[in-house]
Amino acid sequence: MAKLRAHQARSSEEYVAHYGRKYGGDLPIWAALEVVDFGALSVLFQGLKRRDRDEIARQLDVVDPTGAGDGAVLANWLRTLNIARNTCAHHARLWNRHFTDTVRVSALQGIKGLKHLAGLEHRDRARLYPALMVLCFLMDKVSADGAWKADLMSLLSAFPADGVVSLADMGVPADWADLMP
Repeated sequence: MAKLRAHQARSSEEYVAHYGRKYGGDLPIWAALEVVDFGALSVLFQGLKRRDRDEIARQLDVVDPTGAGDGAVLANWLRTLNIARNTCAHHARLWNRHFTDTVRVSALQGIKGLKHLAGLEHRDRARLYPALMVLCFLMDKVSADGAWKADLMSLLSAFPADGVVSLADMGVPADWADLMP
């Protein structure tokens, strides 16, 4: 809550100032989510009641092998994506980074399009490829046009395999295009 209040205090959005003037308190959650960063959003999601996390996960097809929503897996994915996002935001090396918080593969058998990640070697599960596949999967759920997937495929296809860096350094398997969710 302190972090949420700090985000609210830092915001220069007019609706935040208006709400503060008129009501003088914390923003309602639907407005507060507009001012928090992705890391805070992942922490807020983790703090939800399990049934609520599981329901959100179910709506995004993040399900266990029985078809039940798996909010713990979605929370893990959000943390992993936050690490990747922060890596990019700080202009740090991304292409051969080993992430400390890896995509949980225990529940992937229930998720069409991501099952192949469970078969990756441990070192490749700590690389960028699983995060990209999770992001592609989630973007497909929230974006109707499929442009993100097409853009990712184009970017990976054009990646410079110059003998110094390669797709394999990101944990990308040779048959990646056939495996896209």
